[in-house]
Amino acid sequence: MNIKSIQSLLIVVVLLASCGVANSQKGKLLTPEVFEKMLHETPEAQVIDVRTPEEFNDGHLKNALNMNVNSKDFENRAPYLDKEKPLFVYCYSGGRSAKACEYFEKMGFKVIYDMEGGYSSWTDANLPVEGKKKADQ
Repeated sequence: MNIKSIQSLLIVVVLLASCGVANSQKGKLLTPEVFEKMLHETPEAQVIDVRTPEEFNDGHLKNALNMNVNSKDFENRAPYLDKEKPLFVYCYSGGRSAKACEYFEKMGFKVIYDMEGGYSSWTDANLPVEGKKKADQ
C-alpha cells in the first residue's frame, strides 16, 4: 500500500467512527409515541420539562421535573441529575429542548432523548398528561 492509500483508508475509518458517534443514543430525537414507549420501558428515566413553570403548571408528562432552560438556576440544577440514567427532555415545540440537550451532552450525560415537536405534539397525539386544568381536559 502506498501512502495515499493509507491516508484515504484513515480518512474513511475516521468518518465511519464519527458516524457511529452521531448515531449513538445521545441527543436522539424521538416522536411523541416512541418517547412514550421508551419512557414505559425505562424505569430509571429522568423526565425533564424545560418549559417555564407557568407552562408546566398547565400540564406536563407524568413524573416530569420542571427545569426552565431559560432560568438563571438551570445550570445549577443540572448537576443534581444522574448522568448515568437516561434523560427524556421536552419543551413546548422542540427549540428549548434542543438547547437543553446540547447543554446536557456537554455536561457528560450518557443517554439523552429529545421529544420531536415537544409537548404540543404530545397533546396533539392525545397522550396522557398531568396537572392540566379540569376545563382543558
